[in-house]
Amino acid sequence: METWEVYNAKGEKTGRIQEEGRPPREGEFRLCGSLWLLNAKGELLIQQRAQCKSRAPGKWSVTGGGALAGETGLQACLRETKEELGLVFEPEQLSLLLKSVGEGLIFEDYIVRCDLPEQAMTLQAQEVSQVRWASPQEIRALFDGGEFIYQESELQKVLDYARESLRESGLPGGEKAKLPD
Repeated sequence: METWEVYNAKGEKTGRIQEEGRPPREGEFRLCGSLWLLNAKGELLIQQRAQCKSRAPGKWSVTGGGALAGETGLQACLRETKEELGLVFEPEQLSLLLKSVGEGLIFEDYIVRCDLPEQAMTLQAQEVSQVRWASPQEIRALFDGGEFIYQESELQKVLDYARESLRESGLPGGEKAKLPD
C-alpha cells in the first residue's frame, strides 16, 4: 500500500504518514509535484484527465501528482511525468517555477524546455486521455470555461512566464526529454 507524508501549512513534515487515497485532514497538507513542459513557440503541454478519474474527469490540467512517502516534490514530478507521459528528465533539467499552498495541498511546480511532438509521448490510459500543446491564451480560455483545473492565482504566473519566454532566450532546463529505454 502506498503512503504519503503529512505536512503543515509551512511545508514542514509533521511525522505522520497517511495511506494513499485518504485526503488530508483540516490543517494537514500533501506535497505535490507538477511539470510544465514549454516548447520553443511558448506553448505549454497540457493533458486531459482520463474519464475514469474520480476527481475532475475529462478536465485539462498539468502533468503531476502527489509525492509518495520519502519523495520530494521534484522526485514526484519526475516519477509522474515518466508514468503519465513516458518522458524521462534529469533533475538538473528542471527549474522550480513556483511553490504554493492550496486546499490540503502544497504544490511545487517545475518547468522544462521540451519540443517533442505529442505523438512521441506514451500516455498512461488510466490517468491521461490526451495531450496537446496550448498557448497561454488557449489555457486561459479553458480555465475561464471551467475546463482547466489549477489554482487561479498561480495559473497567471505560469502563463506570464510562458509569454515572457518568447521574448527572451535561455529557457530553463534541458533542451530535450529522453524516452525511457
